[in-house]
Amino acid sequence: MLLQINHYMLSEQNLAVQVQQSLSNANQVALETFSNMKTVKSFANEEGECQRYESKLQETYQLNKMEALYYAISMVANNFSGLALKVGILYYGGRLVTNGKVSGGDLVSFVLYELQFSSAVEVLLRMYPDVRKAVGSSEKIFEYMDRIPKLPSAGTLAPPDLKGVIQFKNVTFSFPTRPDMTALQDVSFELPPGKVTALVGPCDAGKSTVVQLLMRFYEPQKGAILLDGKPLSQYDNQYYRKKVSLVSQEPTLSACSLQDNIAYGMGNVSFRSVQEAAKTADAHDFISEMANSYQTGVGPKGGLLSVGQKQRVALARALLRKPKVLILDDATSSLDVESELKVQNAIYDQLAERTVLLISHRMNTVQRADHILVLEGGCITEEGTHEQLMAQKGSYWKLWQKQFSSFQRE
Repeated sequence: MLLQINHYMLSEQNLAVQVQQSLSNANQVALETFSNMKTVKSFANEEGECQRYESKLQETYQLNKMEALYYAISMVANNFSGLALKVGILYYGGRLVTNGKVSGGDLVSFVLYELQFSSAVEVLLRMYPDVRKAVGSSEKIFEYMDRIPKLPSAGTLAPPDLKGVIQFKNVTFSFPTRPDMTALQDVSFELPPGKVTALVGPCDAGKSTVVQLLMRFYEPQKGAILLDGKPLSQYDNQYYRKKVSLVSQEPTLSACSLQDNIAYGMGNVSFRSVQEAAKTADAHDFISEMANSYQTGVGPKGGLLSVGQKQRVALARALLRKPKVLILDDATSSLDVESELKVQNAIYDQLAERTVLLISHRMNTVQRADHILVLEGGCITEEGTHEQLMAQKGSYWKLWQKQFSSFQRE
């Protein structure tokens, strides 16, 4: 009986794990739907998403039914075992009294003691299924807590006079989810301070991989990435994040005011500093035209702003930190020509303060860069100034001609 009860307990624990996973899947569907509501509406797939969510809830419902069944079986088994114990004691005790081996008073005393003991045991048995269920529900939490980070622990280096020299030395990298596909192969280059270095290449060449490695989201399998001659892992994480800023093509904003978004992660900064950063990023004019100016809310994930406005706010957020290394990953792709030119001029005017890595699919944007790297298939195939690369008539020249010819056809 006890083995059978334990079997049901283990089954209930496993079911608790499945229920939690099922709820997670259902919540994931709901989150995806609400996050991509415009896409859902544009393809008129509201009914399809409702059916997908309903199917996930049905899975959870069926698991809950199984969970309730196991709980009922365990409770019946517990009560039945307690009843059988009492009947057994009374029957055997009655036989002993009849045979004169024990007195009636002794039997009554024993039964009273047994009732107190069995009551305590029944409480434990009643709580045990809930404990096993809680263990099953919390397994995912303990799994995350027990995970060992693959990235090495951050160092303690925080020099007061950082120059901002970035060096890639024979870096080879593959994503953990695709270890058989090499994203970068023996890549070496240097980003000098006071210069704009552009990184260009076709899609899936490895440009975004370079950015993710610079932001320390991953570690290379081979080679080293150095900042002022020291490996990135030796720097204090907070210090490094303040000195290296990224502006991506699709920045994410928080559901708070424009001022709070620009000053994100900076603590107490003056409103004047926020304004100066916004002016540099060509965001001050459109912010000033809004109803509440810098106190205007941007909505969840910045949904009340256009993509171009979000890019300018994100650029202002990065510039406010006064980074020594600024990474622009197609950060002006949604700006008009005039706004992009203003942003470029502002960045080039402040070159003495920082190192700039510029990634763009617009070839006219990288034309002004001090040095251009061409990345193809995870390897640096060409490098030089715009004039030098155009004279070589290699991959860079082909990219330029391809984009120029498409503009001509338009």
